[in-house]
Amino acid sequence: MTKETAMAQQDFTKGAAYMDGRYMPVGQAAIPVLDAGYRRSDVTYDVVGVRNGAFFRLDDHIRRFRASMRSLRMQTEESDEQIAAILNRLVAMAGLRDAYVSMECLRGAPPPGMTRHPANCRSYLVCLAIPWISVASEEMMRRGMHLIVSRVRRIPTESVDPTVKNFHWGDLTQSLFEAQDAGA
Repeated sequence: MTKETAMAQQDFTKGAAYMDGRYMPVGQAAIPVLDAGYRRSDVTYDVVGVRNGAFFRLDDHIRRFRASMRSLRMQTEESDEQIAAILNRLVAMAGLRDAYVSMECLRGAPPPGMTRHPANCRSYLVCLAIPWISVASEEMMRRGMHLIVSRVRRIPTESVDPTVKNFHWGDLTQSLFEAQDAGA
């Protein structure tokens, strides 16, 4: 059985993923627990929407993603053109017309015997395409939503550059629970 035949027999209905050179159903994608991307939130990402089969400003999203990688001293083996091709392929593999498409650069684990300094860790690309998800339900968008101004402060910009998309979401998560508790 060829690699293409084996891939064609897999179920991509819940989404498709690309991890460090390999394509797979999104449910099979897994981050090693020793990677700095998991252990230290040493990761950057960008998300681009697909509506009616068309990406929204894909080149701009990839450009911003690349700038975030540079800021964190990360790089992938894939070029911007290759990233665009990967994202297009994932959407096609999953058969999606409306999709949430993420590109992520994670720092891996250091080689055995090396320190955990980030310079010793190889970065790699993870991408996924899943059916569109929204922060609000269809009903909420029709009738409107209640909002609050959270008392939880964001991480200071002197600590984490807000122009570099990251997984430091502890403050946002606390704010979401605060809003829910307030009935918003």
